[in-house]
Amino acid sequence: MKAILTKVKWNKGTTEKGQVYDYTRVTMQTPIYEQSQNEFGVDSMECEYGTEAKHVELLIFRDKLPCEVEFDMLQVMKKGKMVNLVSNIRPVATVTTRKPLE
Repeated sequence: MKAILTKVKWNKGTTEKGQVYDYTRVTMQTPIYEQSQNEFGVDSMECEYGTEAKHVELLIFRDKLPCEVEFDMLQVMKKGKMVNLVSNIRPVATVTTRKPLE
């Protein structure tokens, strides 16, 4: 699949109530289904990528977002809910460093 990768975030720790968290998540934009009768444009979706340690695989995108990527995705159960798990994110073309917004 193709999308525009717009954000990578990761975190690991424990909440005040003792709940452990450990994740890397990505946010991507995908086009609305072109046959849709009631909407058009793009949707943003946040997907799981893995544990906090997996974020190092995505550091090639630092200072280069947003950029077009190809990726694999499947739905998995996590804590009783279906979530989108993304893997094998790779740039469609050579990614270049973005200039900061002024």
